[in-house]
Amino acid sequence: MIADATGEMLTGAFGVFIGLLILSLAICWLIFPVVVLSKFNELLKIEREAMKARTEVAKALQWMVDNWKDESSKPPQV
Repeated sequence: MIADATGEMLTGAFGVFIGLLILSLAICWLIFPVVVLSKFNELLKIEREAMKARTEVAKALQWMVDNWKDESSKPPQV
């Protein structure tokens, strides 16, 4: 009788542990895509800013190439 009570208590504790493990896995399964999506949007924003900077550098370099020998020209006002 005592062995049965101990076995049932151990099985119940193990069941609760497995239930909590499954619950935490389900919560992580739902939260993970939201976190990934928010960080992906942040990376896209940074990439757009970097692309703008690269475009400005390309314009400046093209201006330097076009006006290499012309000393009287001034850089364009941005």
